[in-house]
Amino acid sequence: MILLIFTLMSTALADEERITNGGFETGDFTGWAVVAGSGGTVTIETSAPEGTYYAYIDSGLDSSSYFFQFINFTNVETLTFKYKSDADFYEGSAATDVYIGATKVASLYSTTWADKSINVSTYSGVQTLKFFVEMVGVPEGYAYMDIDIISAIRSNSVPEPTNQTNLGNNLVDYTPTITWTKGTEAEGDTVTTYVYVGTNSTPTEIEGCTTNETYDLGTNVTLTDGNTYYYRLRSYDGYEWSSYTTADEFRMNAVPTVPTSFTNLDTHLIDHTPTITWTKGTDSELDTVTTYVYVGTTSTPTTIEGSTTSETLNLGSTVTLTDGNTYYYRLRSYDGYGYSDYTIADEFRMNSLPSISNVILSPTPTTDTDDLTAHNDTTIDPESDSITLYYRWYKNSTLQPVLNDMVTVNQSNFTSGETWKVGIILNDGYENGIDRIVRDVCR
Repeated sequence: MILLIFTLMSTALADEERITNGGFETGDFTGWAVVAGSGGTVTIETSAPEGTYYAYIDSGLDSSSYFFQFINFTNVETLTFKYKSDADFYEGSAATDVYIGATKVASLYSTTWADKSINVSTYSGVQTLKFFVEMVGVPEGYAYMDIDIISAIRSNSVPEPTNQTNLGNNLVDYTPTITWTKGTEAEGDTVTTYVYVGTNSTPTEIEGCTTNETYDLGTNVTLTDGNTYYYRLRSYDGYEWSSYTTADEFRMNAVPTVPTSFTNLDTHLIDHTPTITWTKGTDSELDTVTTYVYVGTTSTPTTIEGSTTSETLNLGSTVTLTDGNTYYYRLRSYDGYGYSDYTIADEFRMNSLPSISNVILSPTPTTDTDDLTAHNDTTIDPESDSITLYYRWYKNSTLQPVLNDMVTVNQSNFTSGETWKVGIILNDGYENGIDRIVRDVCR
């Protein structure tokens, strides 16, 4: 009579160990199926060579007993265990054997605890691992086997990722994309790649994981300007891990400092190509610093007026500066990789030329005995500056300096047949406006 005590089998992998409850430290046969022959016993005993418990098999006379487990032997190199076994009989036969499937892989005999190692690299897939004791045609005697610490370590079959991105130095993207080629798992398990980022060459902080072959860094571990970081990868197939890849070292660019001490152009500017100066930013990595100058009519100009590695530039080359308009300029530094912040914009205004609506001479018509008086209509200055008027008299188109700034010219200066005219120059304290000259007056 054969008694099936219980069956509890598992083909799932737990990390790298393929054997479930190989040391019997559950105190029972969890993970194993047990068959006890007529008169035989399969029990858990104490006083093990390691730990507390071990398994004991006694076949009984003319019978067999065994316990077994379904094991996935793919990528398992060696089966190991501790054992003690003996048989004593005077006729018939006895066996204390180990089977994988239908193949006997070992016959055991040692009256003291011994270590056993069996090469199982030729086996793959799910096979039955069975520890078997039998007596056939034996009227009297015994055969037994003690077993403990059964282990079948799966060789690491999860390949490392390869061809990972070399990010290099002077990185300006705070969420840089990395790619790699993930390994193909021999058993067809889904491979997940874990990404680790840190400031030492063996980072352990998980940045993220994916079943794809690309990932954006900077989500979990913030990347800061001027710092050196490392990232590395490893694969996981749901049961075990590959080794880590060699870490890739990369450095976030240290952006240069913001320019300082830049010119305040102020208002009433009359130079249409004004010169500005500044103290340019510095770069901690000693990269060449270029200063970019931006000009526009808003307080956050984005039109590039020019760039230079010096500390001076003339405005007005790209953005034409028009009288009466308000402009802004600002600066920022560039080291060949990334930009600093902008400076605060400097506001400046181009001066508006004063103007006059009309100039007339009186009296009209004139006689040889009339004095000539210049009259002006309304003067205009958009900035409400005080306007000074300068009068210039011309005889036969020739300026008469002795008459400068006279409003009325006495008739004694005139001779019959001459042609006279007057011009008025306006000045708002910053620059002259457009001359207004009246028509010729003949004497």
